[in-house]
Amino acid sequence: MRKVVLVLSIAGMLATGAAFAQSAEAGFFAGVSLGFESAAGLTAVPVGVHLGVQNLGVKNLEARADFAYWVSGYNVIEAGLDALYDYPVSSSASIYGGLGPRLAVLSGAGIVGFGLVVGGEYRFTPHIGVTAEMDANPYFVGGAAVAFVSLTAGANYHF
Repeated sequence: MRKVVLVLSIAGMLATGAAFAQSAEAGFFAGVSLGFESAAGLTAVPVGVHLGVQNLGVKNLEARADFAYWVSGYNVIEAGLDALYDYPVSSSASIYGGLGPRLAVLSGAGIVGFGLVVGGEYRFTPHIGVTAEMDANPYFVGGAAVAFVSLTAGANYHF
C-alpha cells in the first residue's frame, strides 16, 4: 500500500512539473467537495480535497490528485489521480470528464481500482468556481469488481 501511495505522489509531482514546464498557460487549482456515495449496501458521505494542474502540455488537459474520507460506519480513505479534459461551454462554465487509478483503504485493507469522472464547473470569478460531479469507481476485490457511485458538489480556487 505504501508503494501505491508513493507512486501516486510521484506521478502527481511529475505531472505538476511537466505541466509547468510545457505550457505557458499552466495553472493550478485546489478544491473541496462533499457528496453521497453508495455501493453493495454501503453508503457514505465522501469529504474530499483535491489539487490539480490545468493545461497539462495540451490546452484543456488537466491532472488532479484526489483524497477523500468517507464518513460512514467504516473507516475508508480514498486516493486517486485523474487525467481530465475540460471543455469550455461559455466564458464562465465548463464540463469535464476523465479517468484515473484509485486506492481505497477500507478498515485497514487496501483495494485498487479506477475512477470515471464527469462533472461541470461554473466560475463566479476568474479564481472561484463551484462544481458538480459524478464518479463511478470500480474496485477489484478478489475476482469481483464493486462499483462505487458518488455524486458530489464542491468549490475550486484557481491560482
